[in-house]
Amino acid sequence: MEELDFWIGDWACTDPADGAVGHNSVRRVLDGRVVEETFAIVDASGTALRGRSWSVLDPDRGWLQTWVDNQGSYLDFTGGRTDEGFVFCRPGMRMVFRDVSQDRFTWDWEKRSTDDVWQLAWRLDYRRV
Repeated sequence: MEELDFWIGDWACTDPADGAVGHNSVRRVLDGRVVEETFAIVDASGTALRGRSWSVLDPDRGWLQTWVDNQGSYLDFTGGRTDEGFVFCRPGMRMVFRDVSQDRFTWDWEKRSTDDVWQLAWRLDYRRV
């Protein structure tokens, strides 16, 4: 679990582009074998995104994550540490945890462009509560 230990805790998150403010609570569950995330953010128009994820380390496949939310999304990711940070990815999209320190990190949602380049779609700045 050490690779995701940085994420465990309560976080305030802010979208620097539009000022949306949210909260993310991340904890170990099921005898410490699963990382459970409870996420909520409200944008400037008052629209709320609420979701949950569960991440588990599979010895053969690496990190696996399942995400579901109040917009009806179901996404599955594989992940691990790279030279860019910790990355969860799936075809055409990925989440990158960058500039990780004890009390802060940057989370980027990126989509692959038609010319095979990762482009930023959404950024959140995280601060430990």
